[in-house]
Amino acid sequence: MRGIRQFATLVSGLALVAGLASAQFGIGKKKDPEKVREDQIKKAEKAAKVYDRLKEFSENLYASDPDFREDVEKAYDQVQQQHSEEAFQNNIAPPARPTVVHDGDRLRLQTGLYDNKLVADYVNRIGQQLVPEDSEKLFAFRLVAHPVPFANTLSTGTIYISTGLISMLDNEAQLAYVLAHEMGHVYKDHWKLKSLMEVGEEEFNKKQEKKRRLFALGAGIAAAGLVGGITRSGDNAALAGVLGAGAGYAIAHVLVQGINLDWDKVQEDEADRIAFKAALNRNYDVQEVPKLYLAIQNQVHRDQRVGLGFMGSRKRLEERIANVNDLLKGDYKGEIDQRMKQGKLMGSSPEFSLVMSELKRDNGILAFYHDMFQLAKSNLEYAVAYRSNDPGTHYYYAKVLKLVGRNEEDKKQAENEFLKAAATDTRSRYYGAHLYHAIFLMNQKDPSQNPKIVEELQAYLNSYLGYTSEETILAGYLPANLDDLYDYMEQAGEVKWNPKIPAGTAARLAAFSTDSGIVLPARGFTESSQPSGASPTADPNSGNARLKNAATGGAIGAGAGALVGGAKGMVTGAAVGAAAGAATPKKTPAKKP
Repeated sequence: MRGIRQFATLVSGLALVAGLASAQFGIGKKKDPEKVREDQIKKAEKAAKVYDRLKEFSENLYASDPDFREDVEKAYDQVQQQHSEEAFQNNIAPPARPTVVHDGDRLRLQTGLYDNKLVADYVNRIGQQLVPEDSEKLFAFRLVAHPVPFANTLSTGTIYISTGLISMLDNEAQLAYVLAHEMGHVYKDHWKLKSLMEVGEEEFNKKQEKKRRLFALGAGIAAAGLVGGITRSGDNAALAGVLGAGAGYAIAHVLVQGINLDWDKVQEDEADRIAFKAALNRNYDVQEVPKLYLAIQNQVHRDQRVGLGFMGSRKRLEERIANVNDLLKGDYKGEIDQRMKQGKLMGSSPEFSLVMSELKRDNGILAFYHDMFQLAKSNLEYAVAYRSNDPGTHYYYAKVLKLVGRNEEDKKQAENEFLKAAATDTRSRYYGAHLYHAIFLMNQKDPSQNPKIVEELQAYLNSYLGYTSEETILAGYLPANLDDLYDYMEQAGEVKWNPKIPAGTAARLAAFSTDSGIVLPARGFTESSQPSGASPTADPNSGNARLKNAATGGAIGAGAGALVGGAKGMVTGAAVGAAAGAATPKKTPAKKP
């Protein structure tokens, strides 16, 4: 009983000490920002020391222990095999072909790698310029079509950046920083180091556990002997032995610890510093970097999904902003000031706005279908400012405004955008604008608008039928990136271009049909070799019958193709069957004598 009272007294004493410590050191009090920053720096420095300590331990073991070296090599081989397979699957993923979604819209579903080669080439060029000259590694900077901002780096040197992350950038300097950050992970061999240090961490902690047990045993025996000798009581000596052993192990746990390391924090901080230096070396204005983090922070407050990727832990965002500001005000301040005076620092380039308008349009559409309305609205608002003649930009900006609008002014703005989409849609691809304009007129409850409503609904129906029939006939011939070709043609000044099967190809198909019995594609989809102004030989009255025959032939061809060649055969069969059906002349029944 007496021993229990002594134990209670000991616990009370420890509580008193804790209370004094709280009063003395301010434990539990709200710290000021400067103190918080000091604590962040101390923790970062401590983590870096532990990281370097484990790195040195692991490298020494790798050099001296063949079994350890083999374990590390196996771990890294698995990582590289996994990353190689991931890269392969991304590179061979099916292209984004236009499809019709549930509301009747024609949508190009961007999945996997982002298909726009003009944008992808621009981003890769910026990334390649940031690679240090002493690097022996080769890199590839690729875009992934997804509205959630994220970045991912593979040990292969492949760097994936989502369209969602790129769409949040304001200038080329911010883009350079993001690309250089991911490049830094490969440049510093972070994936290989992870394999080395993960295996090394296990070995390190095993050795520390052995030391801890020996230390605890010795400390416990010493404490038990000391306390038992002072009290000269068998009961007290027994109790002291128990407490002494526990205290000895507790002391050993503090003095002989294993490593519990936050890998991402240390490596992310290192990649941030590399990115800052790499961007500055290319004369990018690194003062734009804090604005990048603040923009992400503002978007996260509106939609937490925005914070799922590039910045890692949301809790570390403020710390990363502080780290960059320290670099701006500290080691690099003189160099930045000098380059500013010389007019060398660059925020952006004219190419950035043009390229980003395409990416933000496509990402805005993806964000819309992911119900990321804030990101969709800001992306499409930017695109509209730079792409006044782009019907797709106007159309989807209108859809966002119509869906999330809260007052009549929002609805009116949406209606104006639908009208702009219809006016600029020379290829009748965004036919939904006619449907939404008709709905807008119907909501006005004005009988005088009925003829216009009928006209708009008929335009929607005609355009829909035209799209589905034409693209079904040409499905096997057209490239998946046809929409990109439309964009490129428009940039070159050609706004009414439509694909045609070249006359030379038609001639070869004609020769093939003679031997195989397969009828040529419809003349309406063949580029004529006749001089300009020559009269076509096709019967103008056969259009409706040709369209009907195309649909029938496409259905039959798709079924036959599926039996022979699966999904790919179905597409080819549909194209050939539709073309054959469309070319079949309408049979006129013979008149009875």
